[in-house]
Amino acid sequence: MVKYYCLLGIDRSRKPFLLDQFDRYGLDKVEFLEDNNVDSLTDSLIEEIYDSKNEIEIRNSKGKCSRIYPNYWYKLTKGQITCTYKHYLAIRKFLLETDEPYCIIMEDNISFKSNVTPLVSKILDEMGEIGGDSVWDMVFDSDICEIKYVGKTIPNKITYKIMSEGKNVALVSNHGDGGTKGANFYLLYRRSAKLLYDNFLPFTTVVDFYYNYLIRKLNLNVFWVHPGNVHKINRPSTCTPNE
Repeated sequence: MVKYYCLLGIDRSRKPFLLDQFDRYGLDKVEFLEDNNVDSLTDSLIEEIYDSKNEIEIRNSKGKCSRIYPNYWYKLTKGQITCTYKHYLAIRKFLLETDEPYCIIMEDNISFKSNVTPLVSKILDEMGEIGGDSVWDMVFDSDICEIKYVGKTIPNKITYKIMSEGKNVALVSNHGDGGTKGANFYLLYRRSAKLLYDNFLPFTTVVDFYYNYLIRKLNLNVFWVHPGNVHKINRPSTCTPNE
């Protein structure tokens, strides 16, 4: 029912840790995407997938223009390019190689606080309670940068709408540019995956900022898990500027 993908970078020491996490927290069918890393990124491929000159407008949570910038304030590093591209490849693999209705895409710098499968089932149950697959597009879970939902909570409820048709509708902390909580762990419905796939290339900035742009452009409905189950581990990364 749900297809899981994990984007593995050049630091292969992370894989044993992740396999232990998957075993400990109830995930037994996660597909690793291990290719297309920095060391295999050619100039011709970069030119094909990345537009370093196009500017995109990013609006803050109140709808005001916070900046118009190319490429996350600067030209992307190869690490940022390959990280963003691998999200696209995961979506492509999901659409072209499976018939599953949902997928989860995760990065290799995370850990979990509790079992994942029951949590995902509860997310889908809650989406069903509010209207089913026609009312949601993406569900994010991560504690990156202390970004969190700070609006009214409901007992036993774990999902809260952040973006309605591309517009902010919720109170959140430390948040300005859209509906993502990074791109460490998110659930996609097949319809929304197709929308992202059709509009992804060429990308103009790093993946989470680019998703913020696409969420608004495509009028997507976005939810966050609160309280979150996914912890973003701070590790040296080729996706970090100057590393």
